[in-house]
Amino acid sequence: MRLTDIKPQIVVAMRVAEAVFADFGIPFVITSVNDGKHSDESLHYIGEAFDARTKYPELNGREMKLRDAVQEALGEDFDVVMEAVGTENEHLHIEYDPE
Repeated sequence: MRLTDIKPQIVVAMRVAEAVFADFGIPFVITSVNDGKHSDESLHYIGEAFDARTKYPELNGREMKLRDAVQEALGEDFDVVMEAVGTENEHLHIEYDPE
């Protein structure tokens, strides 16, 4: 994982997401920032997106509630999407994408 060239908004989003994860009683683990393989137009490559692990038994079916809580905490300038649901790679994709 490279931690260079990350936009300040993403650093703030990481801290906000970390607090929400703590409220849910699960570890906050970032699995990708501007590394790895993503779609050609992914905001990961320009430091405006990150992924966080959600594959925890402790969530017990509350994955979408977690997603909604992170979205609410971050506000409308961010997109929060649950990806790879039900797989070992299940995660939240969080990106700074003001419209």
